[in-house]
Amino acid sequence: MPIRQYVTMLLGALCLSATQMSSADTLFSSYPDSKIRESLIRHYDRYDIITAKQATSFDTLMLGGHLSRQYYEISNAHSLETIYKNYLKAIESKQGKILFSCKGEKQCGNYKTIFSYIKPLKTIQKSNPYIITAQFTQAGQQHYVSLMLVNWAKGNGLQLDVITEQPEPLDLVSVNSDYLEQPPTFDYTEIGFKDTKGSSDHPLVSRIPGSKLLDYQSLGFDKNTLVAQIDPKGKKHGTITANGKTTLLGYAIPREYSEFEVFENYRNALRQAGFVETAHCEGKACGKTKKFKQQIHAQRGVGSDKNQHYSLMILDQPTGKLWATIYVIGSAGSLAANLHIVEASELNNERLAVDVDAITNAIETTGHIALEGLLFKFDSDQLLPESDPVVEQIALYIKSQPNKLFYVIGHTDDKGDADYNQKLSQKRAEKIYSVLTKQHAIKRSQLSARGAGEYSPVASNLNEAGQKENRRVELVLRSDKH
Repeated sequence: MPIRQYVTMLLGALCLSATQMSSADTLFSSYPDSKIRESLIRHYDRYDIITAKQATSFDTLMLGGHLSRQYYEISNAHSLETIYKNYLKAIESKQGKILFSCKGEKQCGNYKTIFSYIKPLKTIQKSNPYIITAQFTQAGQQHYVSLMLVNWAKGNGLQLDVITEQPEPLDLVSVNSDYLEQPPTFDYTEIGFKDTKGSSDHPLVSRIPGSKLLDYQSLGFDKNTLVAQIDPKGKKHGTITANGKTTLLGYAIPREYSEFEVFENYRNALRQAGFVETAHCEGKACGKTKKFKQQIHAQRGVGSDKNQHYSLMILDQPTGKLWATIYVIGSAGSLAANLHIVEASELNNERLAVDVDAITNAIETTGHIALEGLLFKFDSDQLLPESDPVVEQIALYIKSQPNKLFYVIGHTDDKGDADYNQKLSQKRAEKIYSVLTKQHAIKRSQLSARGAGEYSPVASNLNEAGQKENRRVELVLRSDKH
C-alpha cells in the first residue's frame, strides 16, 4: 500500500464516524460517570485476543492491525454486573459475535493471569474481573473488541481495546539501490556527533515518516563489534568485528507507531535490498536494556526489556560487505529506532599532512603553520586516531626547539553561535596542549593554548571549501618570553 494511501486511511480511522469502528470511542459511546485515564493508538501492532479459558491459561488469537486502547475509570455507583450487561447488549445490538465472556474470578481466574494476557494500561484494580471479547464484520473488514472490567475500593476500571485487521504496512522505509553500486566515500570535514540541525539520514535507508534524527555519528573508518549470535537467556551474546566507514543514527519516532511496525519496516526494506539477517532477538532474549544498548552502541531510546527488537543484517556485494543493525525500543511515551551501518573499507594510513621538515620550514618562513591532519570528532574536542602521527611530528619538532615558545591556537568557521565557536576552539587547543605535555613530555612552559574562534579566517566562509580551511589548529612561534 503506498504511504500516501496508508496515511489517508489512518486519518480516516481517527475520524469520529459511527460506521468506521477503528477506535473505542467510535465503537461505543462513553459510559455514564466514566473518565479516560490512559489512551494509546498504534497504526499497526500485533494483539492477542482471548478466545477460550483453560484450567490455568487462556487460548488466544493473534491479530494484526490498527489498535486503539482506552482505560476508563467508572464510578462505583455502577455495579460491574450492570456495566458488563450494558456492553453485552450494545455488542449484540450491532450483530457483534461474542467470542468469549466470563464473570468473576471463579469463571475468569486469577487477575494476575488475566493481566499477563490483556496487559491493561493501568493495573491498580485487582479484583472481580469480567471479560468480553467480540467480533464485528462490516464492509468486509474485521473488527475485534477486548473488554476487561475490574473493581477496586474507589471505583471500577475498564480496559477497552479495539483492533481492526489490516495488512501490515511495509513500505514506510525504502533503500537507495544506486548507493549500493558505489564504493564508500569519506568526508572528514564533519565527522562524528551532530545535533538535530546538522544531522542527515544515511543515503542507503530512508526514515520512518514523521520521525526525527536526534543522534548522529559518522566516522570514515572505525572498528566495530557487532552482536552476531544471540544467547536465548540474554546474557552472553556472540560478536563479530566489522571494520569500515561507520554511521550510527538515533531516531525519535512518533508514538503512534508500534515497536513491531517500525522494526519490521526497516527489516523489510533491507531484505528487499538483498541483506540477509544473521541474528535477531526480541524482548528479554536481548537481555537487560542498559547492558544491551551499550553492547550494540545504541544512540538513544528508553523502555523495558520486553519492548526491544534487534537484528543484524549483512549484504555481500562486489564493492564490499555491508553490515546493518536495527534496534528499536519503546516506553509508554517514547519510541526510538537505532541504525548502525558499517561499509567495509581499509584504514587510510597516509593521512600525515605535516612532518618535522614542513613544520620547520613554515615556522622559519612565516612564524606559524596550520596543522593539517589533526582530525576531531564533529562538535567535539576528541581527537580521532588518525591524528596520532601528526601529533608525533609536532612533538618531535618542539623537542628540537627547547628554547622556543609556542602558541597552540584553535580556529573555527563562522557557522553557529560565535560564543560557542570560541569555547570549542579553546577546548581543541587545550586538547592538543594536553596531549603534547602529558603523552609526549613537552615542557608546559613551552606551550600556551588559545582559542580564536571564528575571528581569524584564512578563507571565505561563504563556501564549504573555505569553511574547511578555517577549521584548523595552528602552531605559532612566540617572540616574547612571558
